[in-house]
Amino acid sequence: MRIASISFAIATLLLASCSESLSPYTSAVQRNGNFSEEQVRQIQFYISDDIILQRDLSAASTTISGGTVKMVNGREVEEVVIPAGTPGVVVGGAGSILHVSFDASGQFLRFGPNPGAGGKYTVMAYDWQGSVGYVMYG
Repeated sequence: MRIASISFAIATLLLASCSESLSPYTSAVQRNGNFSEEQVRQIQFYISDDIILQRDLSAASTTISGGTVKMVNGREVEEVVIPAGTPGVVVGGAGSILHVSFDASGQFLRFGPNPGAGGKYTVMAYDWQGSVGYVMYG
């Protein structure tokens, strides 16, 4: 796993049913649906907003695994953008936390219920500085 910073308007998980409209995935949806782990893995999720992952590159980490390299405030960073509407699947989790992958590599972001957002599932970061969160991606 690698540590990346993430910058976005709080991205929420949306779920699709048979209809074409998307609904936010919330703690109430999870509780009322009483979904098993296998059922949750079969739900097609989408993200509501762009997610921009940035990882500082140093002499020790010269491997670029995806995305683009750019200069930000004099630092070389690798940037990966996950566009709004990107489909994702649950690849794991524990309790109310879902590990959602948006690519074939199986790398994932952690989502969980956010009481400040009405229980909507949002990206879980281990530290926030304004709208920038620090996440483990992998």
